Amino acid sequence: MVDRLNRHRGKPIRLMRGDLSGTMPTGLLLRTEAADYIVVIRDVQRGHARHIHFHELGHILLEDADLAGPCLPQADPRARAADELMAEEFAHQLAERIDAHPCAGTGAETIPPLRRWARPSRRGRTCAA
Repeated sequence: MVDRLNRHRGKPIRLMRGDLSGTMPTGLLLRTEAADYIVVIRDVQRGHARHIHFHELGHILLEDADLAGPCLPQADPRARAADELMAEEFAHQLAERIDAHPCAGTGAETIPPLRRWARPSRRGRTCAA
């Protein structure tokens, strides 16, 4: 799925495992001009890591579609909380669709479209690396 997204977007998404400090979250998104990096702590179990990947993919895709704010903290905590909820909902919907697909587990998965996201536009916001 990420390979297809990379081709479609023209900007790679790199999934990584890392040894992060105990004060860091279990996963994080780093956006640069060259690539977007999703880093998950090495000790996180596979199912939890999948959810973190889906959540961070939600941030990338919703921001790219101009439906969410940038990945950096926003001045308005309510906007940040709304973005987090949208990414979380995206992760749950993506997991449900993948798990329910007839080809689930065969390596031949195609992702059915997610429901349309209704959110006011936030054009002009960018995420600095």
